[in-house]
Formats: sequence, structure tokens, C-alpha cells
Amino acid sequence: MPKKSGFQIRIAAWIFLFGLLVGSAPASSYYFLPHVVDGTMGNETNVTRIVFYNPSEAVNHLTLTLYGDNGGAAAIGLTSAERPSVKGLYSSLSLTLQPKETVTLLSAGGASLTAGWAQVSSDQPLTVSSGYIFLKNGILQNDLTVAPAQAENAFHLEALFGDAEPAAGLSTNYAVALVNPSAVAATVWLQLQDMLGKTVSSASLTLPSKGHKALFLTEAFSDFLPKFYDAKYAEAHSFHGHVSVRSNANIAMIALRSLNFIYSAVPAVSVLSARTENLQEMEPNGNFFVSNTLNSAPAIVSGTLRSTGSEEDFDYYKILIPAGKTLRVNPVAQLAGSDARMTVELWVEHSNLPTVSRSLNESHAFMDVVDSSGIRRTIDPIAFSYTTGPAAVCYVVVRGTASSGSASDSYRLFLDLK
Repeated sequence: MPKKSGFQIRIAAWIFLFGLLVGSAPASSYYFLPHVVDGTMGNETNVTRIVFYNPSEAVNHLTLTLYGDNGGAAAIGLTSAERPSVKGLYSSLSLTLQPKETVTLLSAGGASLTAGWAQVSSDQPLTVSSGYIFLKNGILQNDLTVAPAQAENAFHLEALFGDAEPAAGLSTNYAVALVNPSAVAATVWLQLQDMLGKTVSSASLTLPSKGHKALFLTEAFSDFLPKFYDAKYAEAHSFHGHVSVRSNANIAMIALRSLNFIYSAVPAVSVLSARTENLQEMEPNGNFFVSNTLNSAPAIVSGTLRSTGSEEDFDYYKILIPAGKTLRVNPVAQLAGSDARMTVELWVEHSNLPTVSRSLNESHAFMDVVDSSGIRRTIDPIAFSYTTGPAAVCYVVVRGTASSGSASDSYRLFLDLK
């Protein structure tokens, strides 16, 4: 047997150590719930509902942490039908969910009004939602549910105001909740822009670390919105535009639209997501001639591998790489509950062999790359890239099988051009 070099031994040790780290140290997942409100003011009562579902086959440990407007700990009363022992005031609560288990928390509807936000951390991916129940004189007025918010530094949302839309006598407003999950203070700038993109009003506020702010847009833009019925707009008594929200640190937010105080959820769209093409795999796309086409990058591609036997499923994605540009591909083998075994390849049009090929095993322990010279080597286990000379039509090919016992498994690719 040939003697291994010191370099080979170090590489082998690194791969072994990386595999141990990936297998033994589950990463935390974080979820931001930008508004939690509980309690009574006059004849109005607010209750927040938080629902956890563990889609994993493994036991899942989670921690719910509550913060107030100033970023300090906030305590609210919580109860749970599935966890009778949960009953009292909590600023932090830890729960263990069994595989496929659902647990619901309800705020207690206390005597005084408390508002803030919540962060959820778990050692496995979760499904989390928060709901807002509003009662007046004990009669239900509104019940809506929203998904957790993502943390970004730029968002936009609709702004449609009127006192006669969709019918006379109806008034519109928007409520937003902004939170700062980072460790430093955040300055947030809000701009109200009309239907042509002209800024007609602006405001700014500061969120301390872990801070929270909830307000109506009529408060934020009080210098303009009372005048939105100005005759200079084409439709009297209406304003159609959008709100731009930017920050010098990542923040999370939700928005609700009020129509005569009946609320519905409004998407606060990340500017990054809005500028990223999202492509959901469409079958058939099993060869070069029926590939799904990406119009631009950055792009997020989501697909499934449907083969469970020895024969692989193939998915093809076509993209034009301009001259001198680098296509970077970040493959993710495992989504929640997914156990795909797959290889990601990049083919240049009319070539006989893939330019780059990467195999992902089930634990993400290592990834092998075969370059254009046929040399196999282990490299950075996060992404691979390809730089063109002249402009080239390329195909990103995903091939592999689903895990045993599964009809299909999901994957996601993030593609970027630099």
C-alpha cells in the first residue's frame, strides 16, 4: 500500500472532523414574530396565538423569548391545552416537541395591555405561526394568522388609502410592527411614495437592540396622509402607492391592512427577494431540450427528486452567462424532512462532459468536485462557481434519488452572477 503524504493525512482528518461536526452539532433555526399583544383596554381584548409544529422525525427543542419595546424582557401570561403545565407569566419558555407534534400557546388576555415581539430558536426546523384575536365586549371582531418574518434591511409594501374604497363609508389604514433582532441599534427610514414612485412623505425611527415599534402609517406620515384626497390625484379621496422601509441593520416586520378596523395580513416584501427570480421546477425538464429556463440571476430554484430506485431523476435548468461573468451555485441537499442524495453539475452547451460536478451526501460531510481536466478533489463544501470567457449558454443539472421510503425529496439552489 502506498504511503500517504502528510497533506493527504491532514485532508482526510479535516473531512473526518467536518463530518463529525455536521453530524453531532445541530444548527439552530431562528424565527421572528414581530408582534405579540395581550390584554384589555376598555372594552377591547387582544389575544395572541402561537402555533408550533415539528415536521422532523427527531425530537425538537425550542425556546420562545419575549421582548418589549425597549429591547428588555417582556412577560405575558401563557396557557396551552397540549401543555397544561404552561400556565402563568413568561418572558422565556422552553418546550420539547416530539416528532410530528403540534403545540399551541394562547396569551391569557390579561387585565392590562402588553405589546412586544417574540423570537423562537429551535435545534430542528419548525413550522411556526402567530395569530391575533381581537374581541370587543367579549364578541370576536377579528382573527388572523401570519407567518414568521424574515430579517432583511429593505422592504416594501402596498399603500392604498381611501374613504370610499371599495365602497362609500369605508376607511383604510395600515399597521406595521418593526423589530430589531440584532445586537446593535437600528435606524429605520420609511418613505411613502405615490403611484409614480415620487416620495411624498418620510419618517425615521430608532430601534434599540431587540427593540420593537408598532404604529399606524397615518402616524408615521401624519404630515401627508390626512391630505391624501387632494384633487391633484386622479381619483378623489384616494391614494395609491407604496411604502419603502430601509434600515442600517437587519430588521423584521409585519404589516396589517385595516378596513373599518377589520384586519388582514399584507406582505412586507424583501427588496432582495423582489429582485431575485424564483423558479419552481416544472416537469417535464428531464433533458437539455425541455429544460426550465432562468431569465436572470440571482435566482432561487426549488425542485424535487422523484426517483426512489437505482435510476436517477434528472432536472435541467438553462441560463445564459454573459462574457467574463462568474456563475456561483449554492446547492442545499436537505430541506426540512428531506434526505435527497444528489449531484449538481454545470454543463456548457455543446460540451460532452460536465464542467463541474458536485455530489452531496446525506450528512453534508463533504462534496467532491471534478474539474474540466478530470481531476477529482475535495473543496469548500458550500458552493461552486464557473467563470466564462465568451458568453455561454449553460445548464445546471440536478440528478439523484429520493431517500428510501419517500416518494420525493426537495432541494433548493441559489444561483448568482458576479
